[in-house]
Amino acid sequence: MDRSTRVRRRPITRPVAERGENFSTDAKTHVRPNGEIYLPRDLGGHSDVAALRRLAECGLFVLLSGEPGSGKTALAEAAFPDLVTVQCHGDMTVAHLLGTHLPTEDGGWRWADGPLTIAAREGLPMYLDEINSMPMDVSTILHSVMDGRDFVRIDDRPDSAPVHVEPGFYVLASYNPGSLGGRRLSEALLSRFAVHIEVSTDFDAARVLGVPEELVAIAENLVVKSDTDRGSGGRGIWTPQMRELLAARRLTEAGFDLDFAASALVSQCPWPEDVPLVIDVCEHILGVRVVPLSLGNQV
Repeated sequence: MDRSTRVRRRPITRPVAERGENFSTDAKTHVRPNGEIYLPRDLGGHSDVAALRRLAECGLFVLLSGEPGSGKTALAEAAFPDLVTVQCHGDMTVAHLLGTHLPTEDGGWRWADGPLTIAAREGLPMYLDEINSMPMDVSTILHSVMDGRDFVRIDDRPDSAPVHVEPGFYVLASYNPGSLGGRRLSEALLSRFAVHIEVSTDFDAARVLGVPEELVAIAENLVVKSDTDRGSGGRGIWTPQMRELLAARRLTEAGFDLDFAASALVSQCPWPEDVPLVIDVCEHILGVRVVPLSLGNQV
């Protein structure tokens, strides 16, 4: 199995709501595997966590889109604690999903199931992170388990019967619309995701989670500038998302001041041409000079 795959086998109760019911959840917060808190958000009048669980009950697959760090994986992990996660990449092969033969110490071979096979066989939800990085010839493997045929055929094991999909199996995927190197999803695969959801950073949630107000204000200010730039035909301006804001919060919790946390945010900007504007916004909000983190003289 690919080392980027994480398998959790903790059962999750997914109550079935009546048709037309507002899918709420008693939990005000959810704890992700990394210990971070997830606060449920509104999704078309429903709790997002409860809605995703209901969609899973109905067998309606979901595709999440949003900027890196905006909370796509956080939502997936909050909704499904027993998630099988696959980090997709351009060098993936069919074996990364289905499994492969591994050498044994005695010179023989043993079969190791891949994440798709495990999820199907054990009836677990599977999360395909950055699915548009997956080569198209690999993604076609998903077709048979997402269109009602409910089986996985392993060509590398022609002597074995197809793996039948057990109840509880579900496919949830995400992608970053502006990711470099990302491929367009085929129409055949896109059509298998019945629900497409855009995920953006919830800045109010960032405040509740303890991110300093000044840092949230920096991000919100950059969102306005980014929207303005897109409105004039540009690509937008880099904006810190929830992941970067939570990391900045951890810096302040560790004893670093806001100036240092802001410098860390500036250093995370992936677009060099955006750095001067990000610095200007930081300096305007904080009222101090902000520079990217770099080593100086000996202390």
